[in-house]
Amino acid sequence: MKNIIILTLCLFVALTANAQEQQKLTDITLPSISGGDMSLLAEVKKHKVTIVDFWATWCPPCRAELPTMIAIYNDYKDKGLGIVGVSLDKDDTEWRTKSEELGVVWPQMSDLKGWHSAACAQYGIRSIPRVLVVDQEGNILKDGLRGEALKQYIDSIM
Repeated sequence: MKNIIILTLCLFVALTANAQEQQKLTDITLPSISGGDMSLLAEVKKHKVTIVDFWATWCPPCRAELPTMIAIYNDYKDKGLGIVGVSLDKDDTEWRTKSEELGVVWPQMSDLKGWHSAACAQYGIRSIPRVLVVDQEGNILKDGLRGEALKQYIDSIM
C-alpha cells in the first residue's frame, strides 16, 4: 500500500510539474531592463520560438545555467530564437549591473518584487530557475527544461 501511495504521489508531481505544457501563455506587462514597459506576448510574437527564463541575479543555480543559455542564444538568435528573462530581483541597480556583468543581452522584465512578483502569481513560479519554451503564438511547448536537456530540445526544434 505504501508503494502505491508513493507511486501515486510521484505521478501527481510529474503531471503537475508539466501542467502548463500545451496551454497558451497569458500575457503580462512589466517594466523592462531597457526602460518602459514590455509585453511578454509582444516579445514572443517576434520569434519562431522563445525561451521564457524565470531567474534572478542572486540565484546561484540561475547563474550556473547562463553559459548554456548564452550558447543557445548565440547558436539560434539569427534563426528565430528569442529569450526573455523574467527576473525575480528586488534591487534595480543590482539587476542591471549583474545582468550586464553576466552577459545577459536578451530582453528582460521585472517588477522588482522578488517572490511577490506578478509573474510568480500569474505563472505559478515557486522555484527558479524555471524555463518555459513557447512558440510564436504563445503555446507552451515545454516547461522546466534546464541545461543539456534544454539545449537538446532547442536543437531538435530549430
